[in-house]
Amino acid sequence: MLEIYRHSLRYYLSVLPALLVFMAVIQSLLWYLEPGNPAAVSLVPMLFILYQFHRHFLFGETFGWKKPPPDAPPQKFGWFVVISLALLFVPVGLGLIFTFSVAPAGAPKTTLYGLMFLAMVPLYLLSLSLFGTALPAAVARSGNFRMSAGIKATFGTMGRLILGPGVMQLLVFGLIVGLNKLLQDVPAFHSTVGVLAFNTFASTLSFLPSLIGVGVLCD
Repeated sequence: MLEIYRHSLRYYLSVLPALLVFMAVIQSLLWYLEPGNPAAVSLVPMLFILYQFHRHFLFGETFGWKKPPPDAPPQKFGWFVVISLALLFVPVGLGLIFTFSVAPAGAPKTTLYGLMFLAMVPLYLLSLSLFGTALPAAVARSGNFRMSAGIKATFGTMGRLILGPGVMQLLVFGLIVGLNKLLQDVPAFHSTVGVLAFNTFASTLSFLPSLIGVGVLCD
């Protein structure tokens, strides 16, 4: 686990400039276009970055800058997107069902959001632990991969996901919330440039736990 942390951190720092530029472009487009659901619009670009993370751990690639090994498959991430969306939306759907089945009538939005969060986090963790190894298998196009092998390793995968990206996610979340509160009294923070800069920083930093999670699944 420590080696995955070290490897992930080294790689994250090496591609940090590219990530910052990429996320600055995405955040600027979201600000300019003002879509009704920015999370849905930015989902595919986010999955593309996660796909590149998988190719790094599997083939040593770095956002296409480093020539891949001759035996590496070409970049096609159709199945990767399908599996990623299934792993995400199934827990979301189950979380919504749970929330509206236990929430009292007329419950405030804060209560609903809290119930959804409490339901979706463990469900998403379970989903990744059960079927997450299908993601690197789809990227590598591994013909000898068997989903049953991934399911047998569910509890081991779950423990490593908690100790790896789970712990890092808590640290990143705490840092983002803390900085947001500290900067509330700074006028420049509420300007367009300040909002774009903070959103770019927060979204870029959020890729670190994801990168560690990719390292766990690929390992």
